[in-house]
Amino acid sequence: MFGRWGYFVGPRLYACYPLRAKDTDLWVRLAREDQRRAVDSGAFTLHPRMGGQGWVVCHVGGLREAGRTLSWLKKSYEHARRMAERGEGDEA
Repeated sequence: MFGRWGYFVGPRLYACYPLRAKDTDLWVRLAREDQRRAVDSGAFTLHPRMGGQGWVVCHVGGLREAGRTLSWLKKSYEHARRMAERGEGDEA
């Protein structure tokens, strides 16, 4: 998956993290309102190519950064789970 670990709920990709230790950018797919709040928090930026589909990026270089991203990762998982339960496709 783009040289990354892919995290799925069924067929829906909701997050990915690089395989290489030197790369630290976590990609998370959020619902539109959560995407806006994540970017407004300053912890995330819009993904340069897939921001229009709900994707944001955060660099996780250590435990502090990992801790602040966990709640957003959970929101991403919950959004993907709701979409899968409703049988919706891969739209954000």
